[in-house]
Amino acid sequence: MNAPALPPSIENHGLFEDYYLQQRLESTLPASPDLARILAEVQTLWQAQQGRLAGSEANVSALVRDVCLRLGLVPSEQSRVRRKGQSTLRIDLTLFGDAATATAFTQAAHTTGATDLYRDALAVMEVEKLGADFDTRRADNRNPSYQIVAYLTYTGRPWGILTDGARWRLYYRFDPPQLDTYLEINLAAILTLPAGPAQQRAFGWFWAFFGPLAFSSGTTRGFLDRVRAASSRYAVEVQENLRRQAFAVVEALAQGLYATAPTTPLPTLYEQAIIILYRLLFVKYAEDREVLPVHNPTYAARYGFSRLQDDLLAQLDNPAIQLSPSAPTAWRQLADFFAAIDHGDPNADIYAYDGGLFRAGRLAGASVPDLYLAQALDQLARVTATRRRVDYRSLSVRHLGSIYEGLLEKRLAVDGGTVVLVTQAGTRVSARHTSGSYYTPDFVVEYLVKSTLDPLCRDAPA
Repeated sequence: MNAPALPPSIENHGLFEDYYLQQRLESTLPASPDLARILAEVQTLWQAQQGRLAGSEANVSALVRDVCLRLGLVPSEQSRVRRKGQSTLRIDLTLFGDAATATAFTQAAHTTGATDLYRDALAVMEVEKLGADFDTRRADNRNPSYQIVAYLTYTGRPWGILTDGARWRLYYRFDPPQLDTYLEINLAAILTLPAGPAQQRAFGWFWAFFGPLAFSSGTTRGFLDRVRAASSRYAVEVQENLRRQAFAVVEALAQGLYATAPTTPLPTLYEQAIIILYRLLFVKYAEDREVLPVHNPTYAARYGFSRLQDDLLAQLDNPAIQLSPSAPTAWRQLADFFAAIDHGDPNADIYAYDGGLFRAGRLAGASVPDLYLAQALDQLARVTATRRRVDYRSLSVRHLGSIYEGLLEKRLAVDGGTVVLVTQAGTRVSARHTSGSYYTPDFVVEYLVKSTLDPLCRDAPA
């Protein structure tokens, strides 16, 4: 039986793996025996102060302080972080687990702006006016997302909160920083729900992610760090499954290319199949992360890759429908989409991604019939064993490189009219040496960045 869906007040933008968050997490949420009382107190605060929040960051900050105290966290006063050769960062609030630690921090913060002041902090916070735009395109302190990510970078704290009192966003300190990766809970929406189980459940999620048990303290590992580790392990499982399924994707695409152009040399078919694979990976990654304008009506109507994919998968799953092994009907729509990504389409808010992957000449004359395109998309969209959808937001760009690394070990062969991937002796070494395609594991990269580049970036002039 499927677990209940997430409360509608929660939006996960790639911070955790969606399936893990939706299907596995709720039974492990930390709970408070005082949850009903805390909810009632926070609701009273909101009702008393919401009319004074518009246009006043100070009033929002006062509300946020009061909410944090009700949750069991102790907020400090505004503090500063001095950056060598750059402007001073002013951090609105810093959260602690007890009043004594918060007081000691506040006293020390008046005399120094050193980053080691924050070693005992649970999290740092950026407070904005009610209704502030959290997602401007600016790369400076006028962008709230940029600010909170900068706080994390320079304080070394793993978790940061961006809020306007109504919306509470949780950010993690990634290397490199990620402004568009977060989890947001709309507290105002929760507080306006009718009293009852649905409101209690939604507020329970809020308390779990923003309460005192959420953050690690000393040797006690917090809920968020445990969730992130478990979610990452689960994402790795999905990534490994997808890496294996990528071979089946290439076989399906190559079979389709071969069906429409059987005299094309196999190395050319292989190159074309890999290009199509990476175009599809790009599109799925960009749509899931909303880099492509998925909410634009013109985009949805004219291109709508998700709709095209879902239509093909529905036909593939329906035994009464026989997809064509020779007619590339869906491919024509997909080719138009690829051209729009290459050149841009202002009416659909598509910017030109002219890195070369989508250049038209790379697939001149190529097409894939509906049956084989559907088979390829099936392997890309769903984990074969469970048939659940793959959340591409949880995949790293480095993982996409590892798929290519695996493909370098293969070549195409035709067996009785069927195109298959085979391994030949010596291919692994020579192919990697020829292309220079080696991928260092993430944990090695993260260690190198943290131990060498992070300290340099903190002290570097602008």
